[in-house]
Amino acid sequence: MLDLKGKIWRSTSASPVKPTWARRPALSEGVGTPGYSPPEQFGLGVTDPRSDVYSLGATMYALLTGRPPPVAVDLMTEESKLGLPSSLNPEIPAAVDRVILRMMALQREQRFQSIAEARTVMLTLPLDRRKGRPAAASQRGR
Repeated sequence: MLDLKGKIWRSTSASPVKPTWARRPALSEGVGTPGYSPPEQFGLGVTDPRSDVYSLGATMYALLTGRPPPVAVDLMTEESKLGLPSSLNPEIPAAVDRVILRMMALQREQRFQSIAEARTVMLTLPLDRRKGRPAAASQRGR
């Protein structure tokens, strides 16, 4: 609960408590759900709309592959590698692979600048009219 001065209070004990997001995490700790948090949420980074782009890309990765995305710190330290989503689900077209990998780029400058920009690109992907999903490269020429 917040008081009029913006101080956070626990409702059960009426004592001030520092929220977990106000702590400065260690590089390996991060704030947020592992795998879905962008690299800038670890250590001293500053978040912006491109952080949300990363998280949405990680969510799409998980939904389309059935596997959780790798943790950003593991990707940064090369303990893990972000492979093509289609390597886990061959029905994912190459164009969708490219969108997800761009959304999950470790350098935020390489990501879409906003969710709106990512949406615009996704809406331009050619659809397989029979299945209502982006067409595979082999079907586009038909």
